[in-house]
Amino acid sequence: MRLKLFILLLSLMIHIPCYAKSILLGSVSGALNEDVHDVVRDEAKKFRHGGVDIQNSATFFFAFGFTEKARELRNKILQKASRGGRDKSNQSLVLVGMSAGAIQIWSTFYKYYEDFKDFDRIALVLIDPHGASQVDDRRGSFKKGRNLYWPENWPSDTDIFRVYHIYQQQQWGSPDSGKMINLTGANFPDDRVYRSIKLSTPGLNHEKMPMQKKTRGLIQDALKFACLPRGETVAKPFEITLRNITGRNTVDGKKKISFHLKNLKCDCYDADVQVLKDGILVTTLRDIKEEEVKKYKPPRGRRILFKALCGKKLADKQVNLDYEPPTFESIKVTPNTHRKRSMILYASKVRDDGYWNITDYRIRVTLDGTRNHSRSGTGITLNNLSDGRHSVKMRISDGLGRWSAPKTKTFSVSTAQAVGHFLTPAPNMTIYGGSNLNILFLAGHPSGIMRVSIYLDRISEDEFDFTNICTIPGVFGVGQPEQKACPPVPVDWRPGTHVLIAVIKDNSGNETTVRTTIQVR
Repeated sequence: MRLKLFILLLSLMIHIPCYAKSILLGSVSGALNEDVHDVVRDEAKKFRHGGVDIQNSATFFFAFGFTEKARELRNKILQKASRGGRDKSNQSLVLVGMSAGAIQIWSTFYKYYEDFKDFDRIALVLIDPHGASQVDDRRGSFKKGRNLYWPENWPSDTDIFRVYHIYQQQQWGSPDSGKMINLTGANFPDDRVYRSIKLSTPGLNHEKMPMQKKTRGLIQDALKFACLPRGETVAKPFEITLRNITGRNTVDGKKKISFHLKNLKCDCYDADVQVLKDGILVTTLRDIKEEEVKKYKPPRGRRILFKALCGKKLADKQVNLDYEPPTFESIKVTPNTHRKRSMILYASKVRDDGYWNITDYRIRVTLDGTRNHSRSGTGITLNNLSDGRHSVKMRISDGLGRWSAPKTKTFSVSTAQAVGHFLTPAPNMTIYGGSNLNILFLAGHPSGIMRVSIYLDRISEDEFDFTNICTIPGVFGVGQPEQKACPPVPVDWRPGTHVLIAVIKDNSGNETTVRTTIQVR
């Protein structure tokens, strides 16, 4: 029975494909600890989520004497690594050893690390290491009371080389029971060990170590570390990237949607993508690999949702479909109050199927049939306009470059001052406090009146010192003066002389001020 303790079984090797490289995964056990092979296979399937058949999955079992068989383990690893002309630099190596198998891995890397250093990343998982080893002609048995140590030729850079260690040192069971359940694991007290866990669960024994949740967690951590490129410690978020979108994830509904998946890497080799319209599953696109460009012609609708599951990670992306060019109701023209002979034109009440930012639109205006002006957005400013009447034709396009039907508008520009005066009240008219003041105002301009604002005594729009008592909105008085009335204004002002000030703003951007006085008693 004691002889079997030093017999090793080797299960080699599984190639697991992951983004840009593969993982060479192997397990090494003692004679009575074969459960570790099943555990490693289970964790490999979880890591790949059962989506791909295992490549080169034939299992090999080899017997090693406890004295010195590290060379055989080294040769088998290198043989598998080079199969099919593979380059070690494009592979990561993960070895999981249980009991004497863990000691064999430690011994092999002690003697032959230089032969393995060209692997992209290396992870060793040592589970309850216990057993004999002969290194540098010194034979010894590692177990409780004798610790493993970090060989001088091992690197300390955890970006390329990591050691995971889990052990227990409890004496459960009897040495004469026929089962080696009383074995203890060796400690590995070195800060360069990436993770070291000591288990002290009551009833736990040596044989049960591979099945423990924390043991499986270490294997998963080692696989994820091995899969990521050097320099990355955390996988980038899994996502769906749309390739032919514009605006706010908008695609021409008459064309195919082009997309690809990014950052599957260690979570899965490929993924299925569900396509939903208005929350209802339409179809499932299967086995889509990293960066593989796919094109899909969606059913007619407003919104399509792509949903992909990679392991436990979900990525989704909503696509807004746009089938028709935009429309707008009319052209609005307002004066540019910051500059003479300048007008602002914009498309009023724009409607569109897509979901666009204002900068995704483009406006094109033809002035007086000859001069073309364009810019992004749905509005444009025309400067240096001559006096007189002008005509414009306007079209707008969405982010897909589809143009609306044109609209036309005429407007007038004049630097002449607007005509305006108070019809009522008459100059110096007497008004009694507590009554209502009726205001009738006459105004006109060749381009029309935009608004008339009437103030009491002085002009102020300050919310804490507001003097505006009436605003007459436009558009009126185009070419010919037109009268407009204010709603009755309550007279609650102090007795004495007061001034009513009318500020007339015409549609050419000019301002004209008119005053009249009243007496309050």
